[in-house]
Parts: sequence; structure tokens; C-alpha cells
Amino acid sequence: MTRKNLAKQIHDACAATYMYQTDGSCVTIRVARVTHSAKEICSNIESAIEGVAGVIPRGWKNIKSLFLKLSESPSLPIFQDVGEPTRLK
Repeated sequence: MTRKNLAKQIHDACAATYMYQTDGSCVTIRVARVTHSAKEICSNIESAIEGVAGVIPRGWKNIKSLFLKLSESPSLPIFQDVGEPTRLK
């Protein structure tokens, strides 16, 4: 960082999205703030999903579920991999 563009760098860092990956199988991504419009939030969610699929080993094959959560809400499922379809005999 330099003094010349410190304010811009601080603003960019505050507006950035962060992906938190633990030793387990869960990943947390902060995608929006309450000050964002619904359109911005949806766009951020779509971008985050595309981005995480690109960095998770084996991509979508290793993503089993996606949930949307606010700071004080229950987790809301938005994607669930139910596995390969089975044929009834």
C-alpha cells in the first residue's frame, strides 16, 4: 500500500468478497451487504457460485449443496446434489 492510493485500497478491501475454507468440507463466502440492492446481491451470488466451482477440486462434482444465510437467519438451501438418478425395476 502507498499513501497515494491508500483510501482506494481500503475501500477496495472493504468491498471485496472473501472465501473462508476450513479443514472440513464447508466453505463460507461473504457475497453482499444489506446496503446492496437485490440485483447486486443476486449478481454477487451468481459470481460467487461460478468462482467457487472454479477453485474447488473437481468443481461441481465435489459441490454437494449450497445454502444462503443472513447473519441472523437459518440456512436456506439453494442447491442440493441428490446423486445419480436410480432406475426403478
